[in-house]
Amino acid sequence: MPVYTLVFAMVDITPEDWSAFVKGCSMKVGPVLPGETEKELNVYILVHCSSHKNFDTATEQVEATVKTEFSSSVWTDIKNTFLTLATPDRNVNEFYFLAVDEQALKEKKVLFIEFEEDDVGNEGDAVTKVTTWRRHRIPYGEIGNILAYFTVKGGWLSKETETEYLEEEVKEST
Repeated sequence: MPVYTLVFAMVDITPEDWSAFVKGCSMKVGPVLPGETEKELNVYILVHCSSHKNFDTATEQVEATVKTEFSSSVWTDIKNTFLTLATPDRNVNEFYFLAVDEQALKEKKVLFIEFEEDDVGNEGDAVTKVTTWRRHRIPYGEIGNILAYFTVKGGWLSKETETEYLEEEVKEST
């Protein structure tokens, strides 16, 4: 069973939009046994509301246009919903999510949002946590390989790859 990736719809998603996304972003799984061919693996769960409930299977297709509650949101608004939905008891990645906005649909480049937490400073018993959120825009054809590497290695293939797609970094202290 794969670890699924949450994909937040920041625009309404048509069946054609979702089909193009899944086809373009699927992970390529190489042949394991002689005679097998490469397979495409869909690990994406489409999220269009903060009360999303199904985390057990990928969203293979949508039958009609999916209306989203996130249409007036920016990615920084969605990160809190992500933290609420991506809990350890669900088979979803807890360290990154994807978002589809109007630009993603036009350019076939999805938003990849990752975060990491670090403990910095220590005043007495108080430890300050710094959460760093990074927003990247990655072509559909490359995101599957990047997610596969993140899943296996827990980070980027190289610093060059990370900075090539980086659009914004936000740090929060708690």
